[in-house]
Amino acid sequence: VQRLDFYYATRSEALHMVEFLNSVSPTKCKKSERMISQDIQNNTYNYKYTFSVELVPVCKDDFVCLPPKLARSLGQVNPLTVCIKVGTTLKLIDINTLQIVDVSAPVFWRAPFT
Repeated sequence: VQRLDFYYATRSEALHMVEFLNSVSPTKCKKSERMISQDIQNNTYNYKYTFSVELVPVCKDDFVCLPPKLARSLGQVNPLTVCIKVGTTLKLIDINTLQIVDVSAPVFWRAPFT
């Protein structure tokens, strides 16, 4: 697993990056916050926010093997497909019938494939 870390001064800047990644690729995002300090007299709290974004490990022109159950649910496509586009969804083409199917992020993360 490869990883790339980004650090931002404010939570809103980090959210913009997460939203950008969601707009260009299917992703899975986990968010957490941890209180790092508090001032009871002024009633202020400082939090550290962490956003973990996982991108699908499929690129354009990748040859992918779908799980049989997923292939059936996508309209009886052949499990051996080629990824023709990666956007907010994965566009896969059945190499036998040339049928094109879209795989959304929630569908991919339920049954990941490569």
